[in-house]
Amino acid sequence: MSRPEWVSLAEQLQDADPKVRRQACKRLTATSDPAVIPFLRRAYLQEEDERVRDAAYEGLATFKAMQMGESTRRMPLSDEMLTRIVGGLAVVLVILLLANVAIRFKGESAPPEPTQAPNVLIPWEELTAQLEQKLTEAQEDSANLRAEIVQQNNTGQVVCQATYHRTQPVMLSEINKQTYRDLGVIADNLDLVLLQLQHPQLIWDRICQTRQASMTDGLDALKRLDVIDTQLAEVDDLLQKAIASPAPTIGPTLTPTPTLTETPAPTETPLPGTPTVTQPAVTAPTVAATPTITTTPEPALPLPELDYTEIVRGLSERFVVIGDLQNQYKTGMIDRWQQAQQGETLSTSFCILSAWPGPFELTPEQLEKLNAPGVGDPVLTDAISLINEGLA
Repeated sequence: MSRPEWVSLAEQLQDADPKVRRQACKRLTATSDPAVIPFLRRAYLQEEDERVRDAAYEGLATFKAMQMGESTRRMPLSDEMLTRIVGGLAVVLVILLLANVAIRFKGESAPPEPTQAPNVLIPWEELTAQLEQKLTEAQEDSANLRAEIVQQNNTGQVVCQATYHRTQPVMLSEINKQTYRDLGVIADNLDLVLLQLQHPQLIWDRICQTRQASMTDGLDALKRLDVIDTQLAEVDDLLQKAIASPAPTIGPTLTPTPTLTETPAPTETPLPGTPTVTQPAVTAPTVAATPTITTTPEPALPLPELDYTEIVRGLSERFVVIGDLQNQYKTGMIDRWQQAQQGETLSTSFCILSAWPGPFELTPEQLEKLNAPGVGDPVLTDAISLINEGLA
């Protein structure tokens, strides 16, 4: 394509019509000229229209594939195996998220978080202040993370200087959820966003450790942060409305049923000469309230004295590998296997692992603490088992 036409396409990225800008991104990608990469990157980082940003991202991913497409190989995989892998990953995701919450909440080396007794009602003012603090910390972490990733995308330099709160979930108890229905919903939504924020943080932690980052890693983290920021804004809006207009609280105890007593009927005045007949008043028996039978749950075993931070790190490193086998951009290993089955020629450079991670194993000292009498952690045991099944 001649230079005047190439310049014309770049100028169309400033057009007021988003359809024109989106078509310009696609046509710039079709030129296969690496000189248009800065324009596509600027469009992705600064564009407000989601469709235009997606077109710019697809263009950047295309150029990345072109740059790394040196050698190829076919990677066949049966449909039955694909189904088993996808199903196993879904189960692993749910179990690992639950294990991550429990383990992080227990971790001794992490900054101490205020724990909440299961049957203690927190005052409304204290609970709202706690939610506001955790929400503010999450917003600060997201903003700092975005600033460092954008700097890396613009300059190519990995600078890891920001300090992160790494806020733990609220884990609101049931008695507080039942008493403050509106705050219970807000706490659940905030916990979900805090778990989602851990994924881009893990991506950036890996980049800071290796001091190397691909363009797609940074862009993928930014897309996740876009969704997280939107969810944090929604939680903030709900919290401010709840503070301005609190919902009626629902007490944790029931009001007993009052005792019913029948009023005696009035006696008739006898006529003159008629003997008076006195009829005793009838009082209805007292209706006693039926006692409520409450089932006392069996207490769970206390957690063993383990260094959960190190264990979570090892599980997370393996989960990052199996958790990105398939994604919406069709660049995961399963996506590549499916494309290879259809006869496409693929680059092996997308498989950046020098070796497939081995199964996660606890040390003999950790196993001794985990299997000690009087303690237990079934969530951790299930998480390790499912992670190893996914890696097998």
